[in-house]
Amino acid sequence: MDANGLTPGVDAAGEGSRVDAVRAAGPGDAARGVDTAGGAEPDAAFDAIVLAGGRSARLGTPKADVRICGTTLLERAIAATAGARRTVVVGPRRALPAGVLAAREEPAFGGPVAGIAAGLAALDAAPPGASTGASTPPWLLVLPCDLPNAAGAAAALRAGSEQAGADGVVFDGERPQPLPGRYRTAAIRARLAALGHVDGASMRALVDGLALVRVPDRGAVGADVDTWQDVARARRIEGDTMSGTPEELDRWVAALAEELGFDAASTPVGGVLDLARDAAHGVARPAAPLTAYLVGLASQGDPARFEELAGRARALAARWPDAAAPTPAPPSAGAGA
Repeated sequence: MDANGLTPGVDAAGEGSRVDAVRAAGPGDAARGVDTAGGAEPDAAFDAIVLAGGRSARLGTPKADVRICGTTLLERAIAATAGARRTVVVGPRRALPAGVLAAREEPAFGGPVAGIAAGLAALDAAPPGASTGASTPPWLLVLPCDLPNAAGAAAALRAGSEQAGADGVVFDGERPQPLPGRYRTAAIRARLAALGHVDGASMRALVDGLALVRVPDRGAVGADVDTWQDVARARRIEGDTMSGTPEELDRWVAALAEELGFDAASTPVGGVLDLARDAAHGVARPAAPLTAYLVGLASQGDPARFEELAGRARALAARWPDAAAPTPAPPSAGAGA
């Protein structure tokens, strides 16, 4: 086992990539359903668990509801499970597409291991039917709901699962990450039973001792979002951004400051741009200048106040249109008389 709590292997990849092979087949492999004869796994069928029960403390709003190019992160994660026999979303109750199962970890906010246990329990309560296949799939795709490129992550992990003898596939890097991951269902069930508890348990404890293939995260498809800076970066990667170089904007602000008589140095240019972008993406493009103006008006020129109000406006834009409340009709003439 390496310092990251993952079972090391040898380089089994072609030149230019790094994929750590699993250990040699052991006597317990056949019982776990591992193909010990060599070659690719003949049955790639899988169930999927989407973890959406985190607190999203740094964002201040549920990650699942954050939109990138008009699509929520949860919608992206569910779409990335296409091909799964069954998909279950673990987290607070919310509207889900037809056929997608729902579960809640116990206790709430108990962590990803508790979420996986709850997801497997939901799958057990809804066994595969004739339309999805009578047997339980050998593989389990586990996706957190905060992956902008969830589809790319799922595809890369599936390709890695073709390595014979693996208990699972994870992304490599400075520290190999257990999430997202594609695991043998039997191996994960065995590790859950061995842990004995799930509340607050770490993913590294769950996968301890498993034979894991490590695939390179080309294109950073396994990168998640934890902050609004991460969200902005994901939007830029997808081309969902505004044009203009920082130098051009600096010159424009300086010219405006001279023309209108304000202090350019105290102008939160980055904060204004982030606010405008999030309003444009979360609401509508015309909302960008309007939101920037209204927050600036409300902050009355106080940079600290602007940052506070801009954060609240960005959080509201991320929840839009779910946060929209119906506009009350104006009272009719003579009402209340």
